[in-house]
Amino acid sequence: MAPSAKDHAEALGIADRTVERWEKDRKEIASDPELAATSVTPDGYQEAKAEVRKRRNIVVLDYRIDDAMGAIKGISELVERQRVGSCLKPPSNVRGT
Repeated sequence: MAPSAKDHAEALGIADRTVERWEKDRKEIASDPELAATSVTPDGYQEAKAEVRKRRNIVVLDYRIDDAMGAIKGISELVERQRVGSCLKPPSNVRGT
């Protein structure tokens, strides 16, 4: 029987999380036929691992906080205009009315 991640980590003197991360990488590489074919050599495995990590670390494009705040302000003004335009008091399903 294969040792657990915890047993393996203790034997190597590393954190359990490290072994779990290795196992996650290995499973993800094995699930992709192209990466699995690449990983037959040590160098190929390193390339496959780099590709897996690149796929996981999706970069979110930078945005300006002013643009985001402007959108939030515009939405709140639209909601307020709709609320005031339809009635001058909050809807009856709101508590306290």
